[in-house]
Amino acid sequence: SSTYPSLLLLRHYKKSGEGFLLSGRAQRYLKDGYSRLLNYRAENGGFTYWGHGEPDVALTAYALRFLIDAGDLTPVDQDVVKEAREWLVKQQRPDGSWRQRYWNDREGPSVVLTAFIARVLARIDADASDPLKRALDFLDRETQRIDEPYLLASYALAATDAKDIERAKPAVDKLHRAIDLADLCA
Repeated sequence: SSTYPSLLLLRHYKKSGEGFLLSGRAQRYLKDGYSRLLNYRAENGGFTYWGHGEPDVALTAYALRFLIDAGDLTPVDQDVVKEAREWLVKQQRPDGSWRQRYWNDREGPSVVLTAFIARVLARIDADASDPLKRALDFLDRETQRIDEPYLLASYALAATDAKDIERAKPAVDKLHRAIDLADLCA
């Protein structure tokens, strides 16, 4: 997490084409953060909180997202990306969701977690793999009854990244209605 600001700064300046005074330091922080992250990787491809113990689904998804983002700015071992993705996919439940290890069986956390993981997978599964499709199907069902903005936005972004605009449209419409309602109440 402490490396993400450097990554975002480098990404911004790469996109703008401008140089900046602290680019060398930001690049060094990015490489150091990547190196440190690898120390939290389990043998099975997942990521752990303390460098030992069982990997965590949410942390592995977050690490995978970082690896994807960092890969545009620094060399990233694609085997690490592949193994983290494979580990996440193995954790997917038959209904297309992922369960958070430290939460009870309430649906809320697993729905939001599934939306986050779907968004991460959509970034690397350009062809909309079966695990991504199952996650989007699960979220499609859940977002029909849940109006939580972060969930709707994550689902819409995942569907958009998967190039499934029709699937994203109802969630985006719900978000627009929520904004319109908030404007009326203001």
